[in-house]
Amino acid sequence: MADLKEKIRDHKMVNLIKCILAGFVTRDALIPIVTNVMEAVKVSLTRQTGNLTCGVCSTPNVIDCPAKDICDRNKRKCSFHAKQKFQKCGKGVCQTVRDAISQLHRHENPSWCNTDATQWLTESWEVAKCFLPPQGYDDKDSADKTDINGILNLIINCRDFDNEIGDDLSKRENVCTIVREKMRSIRHASQTDVPDVIMHDVINALTNLLKDIRRPGNFPECIKAISKLNEIKQGDFDIKSESIDVQQDVLKELVSMNLEEKVEYLYHYFSKKIQIISTEIATLKDVSETKHARLTEDFKKDLKNFYIKFKNQLPIYPLPPHVKGTVGDLYVTPNVIRLDHGKNNREVQPHRHSFRKSYSADELHLSDVLLNHGNIVNEVYMIGEPGVGKTAFCVKTALAWASNHGPTDTDRFFQFETLGQFKFVFLVFLRDFSGRECDVDKMIYYHILANLPAKYTDQFLQRVLDEEVCLIILDGLDEWRHRDDSDCYCGAQTMIPRRRMRDKCLVLTTTRPWKMAFARMSSDIEIERRFEITGVKDPRDLAEKVIQCLNNKTGRNVLPDDFFNSVKDHNLTHCLNVPVLNMQLLYLWYTGGKLGSSVCDIYRNMIDMLFGQLRMRLSSGSDMEQMSDDANDKAQDGLLEKLQKLAFDTLIDHERESSIVFDQSVVDKALNSDEKKKALQVGILTQRSFLQPNAQHGSVLSFLHKTFQEFLAARHIATSVSQAYNVEKSIANLDGHMLRIQDFATFFEFMCGIDSEKAVAFSVSLMNFVSNDCEAKLNAIGTENSVQDLQNLHIIQQAQDLVLKGLTESKSNQHEAHLYLTHVTDIHVKNTQVWRELVKRNETRIVSVYLQEHHDKLTIDVFRSVFSSSNDTLVYVTLKERRTEIDLSRCRHLKYLCIAGEKEPAITTASTGKMVTCSLERVTEGTEKMMFAALSNNSECLQNLHVHQCKHTNDLVNMLPELKNLKRLKICHVDFTKEPIERLSGTLTYVYFELVIINVVTLDRLTKLYEGSSHSVTFKLKECTVVPHQKFVAFKEKISSSNKYNVIKDGYKMQARNLHLDDVFDGMDEMYVFKYSLNPDTKLNTDDRKCTTQYDRTVSSV
Repeated sequence: MADLKEKIRDHKMVNLIKCILAGFVTRDALIPIVTNVMEAVKVSLTRQTGNLTCGVCSTPNVIDCPAKDICDRNKRKCSFHAKQKFQKCGKGVCQTVRDAISQLHRHENPSWCNTDATQWLTESWEVAKCFLPPQGYDDKDSADKTDINGILNLIINCRDFDNEIGDDLSKRENVCTIVREKMRSIRHASQTDVPDVIMHDVINALTNLLKDIRRPGNFPECIKAISKLNEIKQGDFDIKSESIDVQQDVLKELVSMNLEEKVEYLYHYFSKKIQIISTEIATLKDVSETKHARLTEDFKKDLKNFYIKFKNQLPIYPLPPHVKGTVGDLYVTPNVIRLDHGKNNREVQPHRHSFRKSYSADELHLSDVLLNHGNIVNEVYMIGEPGVGKTAFCVKTALAWASNHGPTDTDRFFQFETLGQFKFVFLVFLRDFSGRECDVDKMIYYHILANLPAKYTDQFLQRVLDEEVCLIILDGLDEWRHRDDSDCYCGAQTMIPRRRMRDKCLVLTTTRPWKMAFARMSSDIEIERRFEITGVKDPRDLAEKVIQCLNNKTGRNVLPDDFFNSVKDHNLTHCLNVPVLNMQLLYLWYTGGKLGSSVCDIYRNMIDMLFGQLRMRLSSGSDMEQMSDDANDKAQDGLLEKLQKLAFDTLIDHERESSIVFDQSVVDKALNSDEKKKALQVGILTQRSFLQPNAQHGSVLSFLHKTFQEFLAARHIATSVSQAYNVEKSIANLDGHMLRIQDFATFFEFMCGIDSEKAVAFSVSLMNFVSNDCEAKLNAIGTENSVQDLQNLHIIQQAQDLVLKGLTESKSNQHEAHLYLTHVTDIHVKNTQVWRELVKRNETRIVSVYLQEHHDKLTIDVFRSVFSSSNDTLVYVTLKERRTEIDLSRCRHLKYLCIAGEKEPAITTASTGKMVTCSLERVTEGTEKMMFAALSNNSECLQNLHVHQCKHTNDLVNMLPELKNLKRLKICHVDFTKEPIERLSGTLTYVYFELVIINVVTLDRLTKLYEGSSHSVTFKLKECTVVPHQKFVAFKEKISSSNKYNVIKDGYKMQARNLHLDDVFDGMDEMYVFKYSLNPDTKLNTDDRKCTTQYDRTVSSV
């Protein structure tokens, strides 16, 4: 009861009532205006018909089939015209009226489903209903029964109101659209609390609309309404002062807003009689809820039927797009791996080149993707390279939900129990909305509900999404770009489509890796759960299904084993895990084509086969003039040349999402109509129609697959780009576009197989990109984390793998490209022989080395040769877990050195003259002695030093003051009680001690070194032992009371609460971080912010 009284006193709830009432007041004032205008429209229509009337033709008789937004184009029989067909009016009246109404509509798209054509010339409101929204207004037979949203849409859509409103109604934003959006936001609000500022904003917008009436003197209702709105806006306004009828209308509106139990609080703002009436309203709501429940079940049934009927097919690449097989006949279980916390786990996944199934006990299922400990999550991202089956995965998921039965043995990945937890599954192909729509809810409406019966309105969809457990599948984030619209509400966040926060909705998004990399750079995007489709679990299963499908279409009896034997003979087994390559190989073999011995051969032969099939189809037609083989070849070459340029131009499009799916205008610039038709007939280009948000039908084009586009683009550079300048320009375009190596991989592989000389130029550019990335990481390195983790090993591995893959493809095409490899690692090398040859060839230009202990003498010898040959180029070196001797003393450009986990008798010497970052973690005594001496003698450029464990503390203490330009220092696991630090470099800005034993006298002396310094210095102690305890407490009190220091964090101070030390360790965030600054109000820098997020503990010894 106390809670109820508190709610009643809340004026924010009164504000909601005020907004609803203000809407009614404004609507009532506009009714005389719209009634007069529509009566004038009816008179005008009658005049245009020569005062003739019909009264016989129904709306379906008058409207041609198919009509936009009414007729079911995807069904054989149109439900709108099922009982009454289109026919010409016997008196020639109705089509005239229809055309006149269309011309009156601002968008020439009247809502024919609302209206009864038999009454157009007798009832003016039947004409008005043509301008109302298409859902929810067919039963409104007068202005009095139409809500403010309908009235506003009438004014906006009917051109005759241009003379009644002062503002320009043709603008996207005008006085009416502003009111409409503000009233919608109130109408669809899920909260009863409306702040004063929003209430004032809504009522001011309504007032502005009424003040914009051109002839207010003719409509005294507007003058009275403006006064009434000012009255409502006042703080002491009471709804009880209104008539019972008005109160009842407002309360009904509130009940219809689905505020559920919150409405009971609103009852108490109304008079006693209304509180009694509210019981009747609640009964009406119960009836409405029953109707909604039935509608929901109907929707679920229709949605499942929609998927089964229209989404149950998959293309068989590279057959023409119209040749497809059912999902059940073709789909095979995907190989899905988890990518947690930004780590890529693909290295630990075995590469399966076997033809047999390999299910493991810990294999992932759909439940692992969509659920977290049995609970539905909100966001999941599924990434995958081109052709691995992302779209097929989405379609299969929707169909598995719609199928209403448990999985078979072949598709047990899609667990029925998991999908059964979702009341609805919505599948949206983002490519259909690229550059056109950014709101996910609208995409669902146009993609799905627009193809279902009209009873499923946008309002119904909103309620379903708000209340039901839903899975929203967004396929192809990389093929979507934000619409070009300055009026969009997305603001700066344009990397992903806009979605509303709903606890019961899970959004599953698929994308290629490059888009995910960019999305993760945005601080506004939370990406917690990521998975990757790496291909199919069982390549044999896919091949068997495709062969069976082809056998059914051709009547042949081809055996899968024959195909696999042929693939083995051509050394192409590695292509089978990628579905698109698997099917291309299979279809080439099935039709008697050449398989070749390389990936380029596959695509080259596929394109030749597609053109050959078209020639065969056309030559059998009687309407085609026969051409000679030479003429055919010449026409094919000419078209291919244009397609290659189109592929390249679109691939380097700076709107990266437009590079895969592009508008017709792009193709029209590259191909004439005949060439475009032929490209579509061949199947290299595909065209897809879609429904745009403005209800117009449009179409976009794309290549058969992105890999075909990349192959053709590579051929364009090989055949058309000759001058060195143009090659460099092409590289610059691609480098600026493909900022992630993964997205560059397939194109580069094709380039290596087609033109080795130009592939070398691309490899140089690729290596330069990695070098730039390493330099950027070097300049950003601090001491918060272990230094060797910041060299970005992952990108070096990717680049090396890419070059090795390109070299293999080059050799497979009988020419070896002398590719550049300047960044080398021995981790996860698959073909060590090819790798050694490649490194040996590039040993005089190596820039970075990441060497992990290798017991293979040949590999160690390769690195030793690199170190002796790359004296003028080597910049970054990481050496881990070694027992061997390494001499880097002649590498005079070395900027980065990390040595970790050395074991005797290993010893490392290095040149330190240009060194910027040095990390010595658990090194041998010999290495420690050599490196400390080198740094003491020559360290002009050194800015970052990390020492983890130390054999001779005295040598470290003597070295530290000699590092004249050091900025960041991290020391771990060192005891300074016997050999205290006397001095540090005056240039330090960050001092980090971890697991260090130090005397408080030393700590106090170090801090005093920087008092009076012109720059700030941050000190961090993590899990350190500071002795003695009492003096450390006094030291911290001095720091806290000083105006020269900011205490950023003191987790240890909580220990004073009579807690056992173990309890402190278990439950406290113990760490001590303080910062010296001339200005105690200085904002935290990046390093400081890192400090406050770590789980650390610092203790004092008694």
